[in-house]
Amino acid sequence: MRNTLLCPHCREEFADAAEWASHIFSCCQLREIPSGAIEYSRHMSHELWMCGEVMIVAFAHYAQIVGSVPCADGLYRVDDKAKAWFEHGRAGERVDTPRP
Repeated sequence: MRNTLLCPHCREEFADAAEWASHIFSCCQLREIPSGAIEYSRHMSHELWMCGEVMIVAFAHYAQIVGSVPCADGLYRVDDKAKAWFEHGRAGERVDTPRP
């Protein structure tokens, strides 16, 4: 069985990290998005500037690392820098749990 993620807002289920990331970017309010995904997007913005695409990439990386969801699109696949950031315990809560 493949791992899936739920949209925190509408509870739609996704089996691909990039699809989940794109969906939550357009569907959710920031307070509904897992805090680890937001933290990582802030981290990425320090290197790349903040824009929608950076947020979607960050959310997709979060989904792959924390949620163990595969990603078909190579543009959104996790790199060693992302793995290192998440391995240092910066974002470990459940993927389907919205921020308080």
